[in-house]
Amino acid sequence: MKKLAIIDDEKDSRQYLNTLIRENFPNEFVIGEADSVNVGINLITSLKPEIVLLDIHLEDGSGFDLLNKIELIDFEIIFVTAYDKYAIKAFQLSAIGYLLKPIDENDLIKALKKALTITNLNNNQEKIQEKINKYFTAIDSLLNHEGQILLPDSNGFYALNVKDIIRIQGSGSYSEIYLVKNQKLISSFNLSWFENFLEKYRFFRISKSHLINLTHLSRFSKTDGGIIYMSDQTSLSLSPQRKELFKSILKLPNK
Repeated sequence: MKKLAIIDDEKDSRQYLNTLIRENFPNEFVIGEADSVNVGINLITSLKPEIVLLDIHLEDGSGFDLLNKIELIDFEIIFVTAYDKYAIKAFQLSAIGYLLKPIDENDLIKALKKALTITNLNNNQEKIQEKINKYFTAIDSLLNHEGQILLPDSNGFYALNVKDIIRIQGSGSYSEIYLVKNQKLISSFNLSWFENFLEKYRFFRISKSHLINLTHLSRFSKTDGGIIYMSDQTSLSLSPQRKELFKSILKLPNK
């Protein structure tokens, strides 16, 4: 059973979506509803839904405002709106679907099936990786796997040296891993998973979308609030909320 949330400023729309979900997905559970940005944020942070059906126009702002105020987006997003002009921005935020009102039942079913498939895949991958982690933790002193990360794929797994990872960029439920020698891998693990696993190897999350290996940091500039330059020549923005922690970790002067 997956946890769903509906955030829409129209009561009739919320009721209609709830009815369609109950009729077509009886095994899933709508844990709550909200009609505004603030109530929606409280709903998401407290109940942690895995799928959110999100209207773009809300009572006190927009669905984009809501997402910008959430530190970690670890849920799938299906936008529900009466306007079609926001589709490109929605998919830039890795939305699973973009449904126009009045909602077509078949379109909703397709979007939810896709979202459920992805959440199930993520759960299975996390269980596989958890077992792998436990195994190598137990034999680490004998086989010296410290400093290595194993990433499962459909045919087995990749074994990566942590020191070769320059940065990781989150993209919804997936992550793009940038390695030395211009190599790149896609993983179905989200950025939060990598953050927890790699913290002990001096990786630092500089924003919602980026986790960096501090050993590959080449320069920091205070321009535009904070720009980080990496060894692969990329430049990344430092989130204002992470700036003080970043400076304290690197023991930068507070000026």
